[in-house]
Amino acid sequence: MPGKADKKLEQMRQHPRNWARRDVVRVLRWKGFIEDTERGRGSHVMFYHKEFEDLDLFLPSDDPVAIYVVKQLLALAEELRKRGA
Repeated sequence: MPGKADKKLEQMRQHPRNWARRDVVRVLRWKGFIEDTERGRGSHVMFYHKEFEDLDLFLPSDDPVAIYVVKQLLALAEELRKRGA
């Protein structure tokens, strides 16, 4: 049975436009990502995975989030799935 993050990711996959920043942050946290305020600059915040630090995402403060950011999130989720996380 899919969890909340998987359901939200499927919704994002079907409709990648007009997602609120808080929804993206929520999915990142559900998937094990941690906010790193020291590595972000200005209007961007860096998120990295707690087990796989090579997986990261710079999240702009724009709302709604740009489509390319949602696509990056979907790619990260797919990579996590491949790694068994």
